[in-house]
Amino acid sequence: MKVAYQQIRKSKVWQNPKKRKQLEKLLTQLEALSKEEEKN
Repeated sequence: MKVAYQQIRKSKVWQNPKKRKQLEKLLTQLEALSKEEEKN
């Protein structure tokens, strides 16, 4: 997970609006999963 985060930070994905939106959606999903696990 740490490696993936570092790669994403360094990549040019953030400069592509379509890919940026997709990445933001994935990050939101990860946050939701994390919160679900905290409740259990």
